[in-house]
Amino acid sequence: MKCYYTAILSIFIFAISKAPAQQINLLCAENGARIVEYSSCDWEDFKAYFDADDDELEQGMYCSESGVSFPHYFTLELAVTGEISSLEFNTLVEETAYPGVSAKKIIIYARKVDDNNFSPVDTFNLRQNNAHQLFDISPFLAKQVKIEILSNFGNQQFTEIARVKGYGSFIEAMGEDSISGVWNSTFGEIAFTQTYPFVSGCFGSGQLIGQFTGRILVFQWLDETDTGFCSLIINESGEILNGYWGDAEMIAGAWSAEKLSRKIVNCPHNPLIAQLIAEGRSVLFLPNLKNAFRFDTDDFRGILSELSLFMRHHPGTRLLIEGHTDNTADASANKALSELWALKIQDLLIELGVKETRIGIQGYGESRPLASNRTLTGRIANNRIEFIIE
Repeated sequence: MKCYYTAILSIFIFAISKAPAQQINLLCAENGARIVEYSSCDWEDFKAYFDADDDELEQGMYCSESGVSFPHYFTLELAVTGEISSLEFNTLVEETAYPGVSAKKIIIYARKVDDNNFSPVDTFNLRQNNAHQLFDISPFLAKQVKIEILSNFGNQQFTEIARVKGYGSFIEAMGEDSISGVWNSTFGEIAFTQTYPFVSGCFGSGQLIGQFTGRILVFQWLDETDTGFCSLIINESGEILNGYWGDAEMIAGAWSAEKLSRKIVNCPHNPLIAQLIAEGRSVLFLPNLKNAFRFDTDDFRGILSELSLFMRHHPGTRLLIEGHTDNTADASANKALSELWALKIQDLLIELGVKETRIGIQGYGESRPLASNRTLTGRIANNRIEFIIE
């Protein structure tokens, strides 16, 4: 087995050295940004500011209310302070129904954490009904970015602009914060208990299990009728979570929460086992393990000991362990890494008393993403182990 580990690691080390750096859009919900202020707006779904495809107009499109005079504006708050080096604008909007509705002249402002006021970054004259208008700019630091619209192409009723994207990187460390406690969320109260690096919890009739690394939380949820995943970023104060939720097919909507108390709630069941029983499949996220050399199976001993107990109580059950990664390295490296993860989880279950003949493994690498690899939180959600009852 050691020789097999060595071979997999050799493939991983060789290929990951060639992995290209990926730009991050800091101005989207998937990377923790949220709308904190806006002028008159006629489109409720605008507040779900996703890094969506261009034909998904309802996600992140600003539309002014009818007849309201210029300027129009909206403000996005980043998860933590970031440095933005390019901006992309999208005016591919409802020009057929409302000619001249596209935003034309806009000003971008930025505000850092300690600033009382916004400072102007630059003025942009946009093309009509045109996506992917990319501008390289002098890099600027921001905790909040304000988009102010000064004119459109002649429509007297409305003004529209689709998603504004700001590419760059977070400059503040995503330090460790405990999220244990009770939170008021989009879907009611939810209780988290963090036992590093894992997070478990419950809400209403549902349960969840995931991991919290730095400021990024990903978890799988299960209730009486459905299952899915959630990917969130916590802000500097440790009081607000913001991101999105989805199911196996797609991102379904925005999800945010505000901390109510640090009270620890004892949830009734192990969500990993509950999901395995209910769905025949469960997910264990590995957001801090893209570096193969940081994989420490001792981190998983507690949570997998209950899985081994479940296997002993169900002697006719066979378990398949699947490894999955994001796409930040070469495809062959990702496949090798996913196989390594599955192998190590298998070895730990064998050590905990499960017979090797009852466990199968498969590494899929980046070929079966759960979420979009275009965003930081999406890539983190894709690094995972899945358990399937065969």
